[in-house]
Amino acid sequence: PKFPIAPPPDDQPATPESTRQDLLGSQDRRGPGIRCAFLQERGGDRAPGPLHLFVRERRLFALQVYLLLHCIARKDPWETALPAATWARALDKTNVGAEGSVSRAWAWLKDHDLVRIERHKRLVKAYLLCEDGSGDKYTRSRDYFIFPLAYFRDEWHTRLSLPATAVLLIALRKSRNKKKPCFQLRTEPQSKWYGISP
Repeated sequence: PKFPIAPPPDDQPATPESTRQDLLGSQDRRGPGIRCAFLQERGGDRAPGPLHLFVRERRLFALQVYLLLHCIARKDPWETALPAATWARALDKTNVGAEGSVSRAWAWLKDHDLVRIERHKRLVKAYLLCEDGSGDKYTRSRDYFIFPLAYFRDEWHTRLSLPATAVLLIALRKSRNKKKPCFQLRTEPQSKWYGISP
C-alpha cells in the first residue's frame, strides 16, 4: 500500500513560535536599542516618557506590539508590513477578535505619536516614530538601552504582567552601566514618572 507523504515543513500551519522565528529570523546580534526618553525625559521637571501612558491605561498588548515592532523594523525606513493576524499570532493572541485587538493597539500607538500607520488592504504598514512621543521622525539615538530579543524568543511576553514588563524596561535602562549594574528605584517620585504604584 502507498502511504501518504508527510507534507514539507513549509506546509505546516503557522504557530506563535514559528511566526516569531520568521519575524526575528536568526538574529544573533543583540536586540534593538530603544531611546531612554521612552521611559523618562531628562532635565527640568523630568516629564514622564510614554511608558507611563501604557501603564496608566493598562495597555500591555499595545506595549508588546510596540516592542515587537522595534525588534523587526531595525533599518531605514524603520517599518514593516504584516497582516493583523500575523501580529496577533506572534504575540499568542489566538482568540476570536484577536485581529481587532491588534487594530486597537495600532490606533492607540498612532494616537500617542509613537508610530505612523499606512493600510494596504489587509496589511498594516507601521513606521517607527521617535520614542519620546513627539511624533518626530525616527532616528537612532546615542542615549539608548538594549531590549533583549529573548523577551519574545523565550516567551517572557506570555509570563510578565504589565507592571513586571515596565520594571524590566526600567531595569534595562538603569543598569546600562555594566560596571555598576545595581540601581535604586525611588518609589515615590519615580512611580509618577513611570505610572507604577509604590
